[in-house]
Amino acid sequence: GRLLRVCGVWGCLLGGILAAKMARYVCQGQLDVGMEYTLMSATLFKSVLLASCMNPQGDMEYVSHAFPDTVELVPGLELLSDRFRCPALPLLASLGQVAGELVQRKHAVRSLPVLWLYQHFAQTAHRSTRHTALAKLLKVQCLCQLSLFAEACQLWAELTAGPVHSTASAACGRPLSHGAVSKFSNSASLTDPKNLRALRALMDCCVSPQPVAQYDKEVLSHLSLTQAQLYTSIASSQGTVPSTSFLVSHSQHPSVQKKHSACHSTVSSTISVSSSCSVKTPAPIAIVLLSQSETILLNLCQCLEEEEGDDPVIKSKGVLQARACLGLADVALALGHSRSAWQLCLAALRRLQGYACV
Repeated sequence: GRLLRVCGVWGCLLGGILAAKMARYVCQGQLDVGMEYTLMSATLFKSVLLASCMNPQGDMEYVSHAFPDTVELVPGLELLSDRFRCPALPLLASLGQVAGELVQRKHAVRSLPVLWLYQHFAQTAHRSTRHTALAKLLKVQCLCQLSLFAEACQLWAELTAGPVHSTASAACGRPLSHGAVSKFSNSASLTDPKNLRALRALMDCCVSPQPVAQYDKEVLSHLSLTQAQLYTSIASSQGTVPSTSFLVSHSQHPSVQKKHSACHSTVSSTISVSSSCSVKTPAPIAIVLLSQSETILLNLCQCLEEEEGDDPVIKSKGVLQARACLGLADVALALGHSRSAWQLCLAALRRLQGYACV
């Protein structure tokens, strides 16, 4: 509240934008200093939320905090009415940058208010399908880091159901899949029948054609990365899974490896068999989740290798490939393959170095 009293609402917004630009453009080679500017920007953005009594003060409360029906974040105050007082596009870009940086650096709790603010401006003031989808994807990753898998699965079902705008999502949703996924329980084991049915619905839930037409290739790549992270996080919550022979070897770069032999029908049938009988240990379920996560990441690497042209996704292809390698490293760690995980981390580093030299 002190920053809000000293700087005011627009001062906090402009200060957050300025700190985000400092972290992005000035402190590129100084990660620690850049992170300090990012945390400063997150603090300033959260101070804006404290201007209204309807917004909670605790960071964790923004996991389930509802969005207002109007564009106004503070009742009676239009924050984006004057572009010279608070520019709209730089504000949205700064919120996305700060939220993404906090999630990537594992500052999950600190990122929740920024994610809420980012999604609010994206889906109300700008009505941007792309930024709303990116905000929800970042929140799914944040919830996975906090082990809030029930909320993450529910948000993922909303993403795959239809358009991401709040006014149109209800008309294109799929109630059967969304209802089954919403019954996932964080306190129960994976062997619980309700959790098994929720996981089966989650893995059977594919992105509907309408979002595919609205999203660009970069957003679809982030969809694949987030889906793989969701599966890996759920499997990793059960501890180290015993090694299995049907997971492919990671000794080579993932872009030159063949597709995984376990197809989606095999995975779905395994979950179906598990949901119809009693499963004593969650290890088989975790192995199925890791197998599906690995398949998604390998297919993404293959698709990125085949991309050519001037599409915007090509410019960030190295970063996406590096994130896919890190996702495969998480799968290897969940299986206890520390050496393979180390090799995949080195492959991700080489991708980033090659991307920086382009």
